[in-house]
Amino acid sequence: MSKFGSAEAGLAKSFGPAHTWYITGCGFAPGVGGRETKRAPACTRGRIMVVAFRTWIDRYLEADRHVISGREVIRRQRDLIARKQADGRTTDDSEELLALFERTQTIFEDDLARITRECA
Repeated sequence: MSKFGSAEAGLAKSFGPAHTWYITGCGFAPGVGGRETKRAPACTRGRIMVVAFRTWIDRYLEADRHVISGREVIRRQRDLIARKQADGRTTDDSEELLALFERTQTIFEDDLARITRECA
């Protein structure tokens, strides 16, 4: 058992075993205004703070899921537009939404490429 004992077990239960733990006595949490963030949730124990950092593979797998699901969303939106056009209905709103999905997809793909480069 480590010198942190059951506190580590509780944190591992909270954040999962796939994180790397960093223990600091700095007294402030990362993130805006000392709040927890998705990338670095914080847990303070007295004057010691434990911060969980996601591993590279966690970030890569999440980014990959975003890219895959984004492609599916775009495919479904294009199908919807095609059906609306075949029925003679207006597609202006659907096309605006498709443009938003495509911009978001570009962000997802750029994020995946950046994460891949970080480990290359």
